[in-house]
Amino acid sequence: MIFANERLILLIGLIFPVLFAGFVCFDPRRVYARWAKAASIVVAMVGLAWGALGFLLMDPHTLHLTRHAYSMLDALKHVLSGVVLGVIFSILMARPYQKTSIGNPPADFLLQFFRSREKGDK
Repeated sequence: MIFANERLILLIGLIFPVLFAGFVCFDPRRVYARWAKAASIVVAMVGLAWGALGFLLMDPHTLHLTRHAYSMLDALKHVLSGVVLGVIFSILMARPYQKTSIGNPPADFLLQFFRSREKGDK
């Protein structure tokens, strides 16, 4: 039972949690809480497991699984997708971040550093 867009959905579901974790951990405009960073990294790993399991279960005949084993793995795939979506929505709704007042922290820090050195030289 392979749907026409199942590969596309699996690719999006595989890539999105990793991008979300990168956004939460490395966004210079927002400083996220530690629990949100840890949760987003766990979500990225669970999303990768979900995608790998989804690609494995695309053709059940090559795995030589019984119907029961296939059904259990398929149920696990659905549980993993629910975990990923639940944690992502929890992080988005909780808004565990503080906005920074500067647009580009590394560039602004260097600019302030060099301005202070110019004032010290005079």
